[in-house]
Amino acid sequence: MTNKGQMTIRNRRWDDEYFLNERKDVLAEHTSGKDINLDESIKYHKDLPEGKILINVLKKAEEEGDICLIAGMGHTDLEDQIELLQYIQNEGKPGFLGTTVDSFTRDHDFETAERGLKESLETGRSILNGLPVCAHGLSGIRKLVESIDIPIQSRYASYDPRIIHEILFAGGHTGNSGSAMFTFWNYNKRVLLENVLHNYQYIYKLQGYYQERGCPMCDCPYGISPVLTPPSSAIIAQLTQCLMMAEQGIKYLLVAMPLQGNLVQDVACAKTYFRIARHYLDRFGYTDVKLFLEVYYIFGRFPAKPIDSFIITAMNLLVAKLAGAQVAYIRTLSEHGPIPQKEDYGASYQAANTIKALLKHQIIELDYKQLAMESEMFEREVRFIFDRILDLGDGDAAVAIARGIESGLLDNPWGTHPSVACKILGVRDAEGAVRYYDTGNIPFPKDIKGFHKEKIAKRSEKEGRKVDYTTVVYDLLAVGEGTLLKQVDL
Repeated sequence: MTNKGQMTIRNRRWDDEYFLNERKDVLAEHTSGKDINLDESIKYHKDLPEGKILINVLKKAEEEGDICLIAGMGHTDLEDQIELLQYIQNEGKPGFLGTTVDSFTRDHDFETAERGLKESLETGRSILNGLPVCAHGLSGIRKLVESIDIPIQSRYASYDPRIIHEILFAGGHTGNSGSAMFTFWNYNKRVLLENVLHNYQYIYKLQGYYQERGCPMCDCPYGISPVLTPPSSAIIAQLTQCLMMAEQGIKYLLVAMPLQGNLVQDVACAKTYFRIARHYLDRFGYTDVKLFLEVYYIFGRFPAKPIDSFIITAMNLLVAKLAGAQVAYIRTLSEHGPIPQKEDYGASYQAANTIKALLKHQIIELDYKQLAMESEMFEREVRFIFDRILDLGDGDAAVAIARGIESGLLDNPWGTHPSVACKILGVRDAEGAVRYYDTGNIPFPKDIKGFHKEKIAKRSEKEGRKVDYTTVVYDLLAVGEGTLLKQVDL
């Protein structure tokens, strides 16, 4: 990452000439790039049935108060992937589907990905951990899209996904998830921040290019893998990506709130995050950007027993219902084990749909005082951090990211990149809500710090022991054992 004052990336819309000139080099990265023509791809999108366009499904869910179920999935062989998606579509009844790309393709190791595809075809066993998009090329992706009746969204992380997204979008994917920050500090330890931001500006501009020509695209600005991460720090990176996506012309955003397990905290933060995202988009002039809300699963080690793993999905659906979300990301019954098979997905979706149907007509109210308290504290913390990194970046979201990371205001407790401070740390309070055990370099006012200390102290008093780093470790493992609070062995 560059030092303060050296950041050359700015949150400024790329003009078409600059974009199209860079695009020549991107398409040359793999032989499949020669098959892609933007004008033809735009016509292909315009000819897609209405039911295959993601924003149409999201708008319908919003109007009807429904919840779309989604999960990423990918097999090596195209025919296996088609069989998987058709099975889930027909048996699981999801709102839309997701394409997960294999790790070798994400790292631009195209030769290894192609060898994996060849071996998979020879052995009849999926060797890779996702679909090798470049190896299958444009014709393969279109065959995939044309084999099903609902939208497909790309769902994966890569430091440079430009050629992959060119193929996926040209092939008929009408949505994306992930962002520059989600990749930078969750799935990357060697590529500079500036390079990752540049690569994703390309992706955002590509979607904006489709959008400006009558092909609506929807992106989901994931920001962090929030394992025991205080909610306010978990969504700061997402806010930066909302602004960067909107600047490049994306008009539909699916903002996603990561869940931590405490029902009141999760609902309060999801609803408040939606409002905060709207505030900052409007503040910077992106008033025409439409927002939808997703909640995604509790991170951490999953339980070994399938039924216990599914309870996490049940909690996601309950939070989605209470928060008024249009999308709930679900995990499968076999999440603890090997790569899930179609039957695992089918059973998970079927059970999730039953929960959804049972909740559909219910009006459920949580304790107002608790909700208001969590919402107020979450909003104060988010605004405190985000306004300061924006000030550091002179109002530019891209510069704010770099300077926020340098200062430690923008932090990730489990960041993979060496430039990230990794000083903040979360721990659960007596009710399982995640609080700041360590605020790192974030100079919260005394009353905010005092709030977290008081909540943690109540747990210490209740359990009759000091809450320390051992507690944090046990909290990291707790969900895998079917609880939020695991008793520490003294």
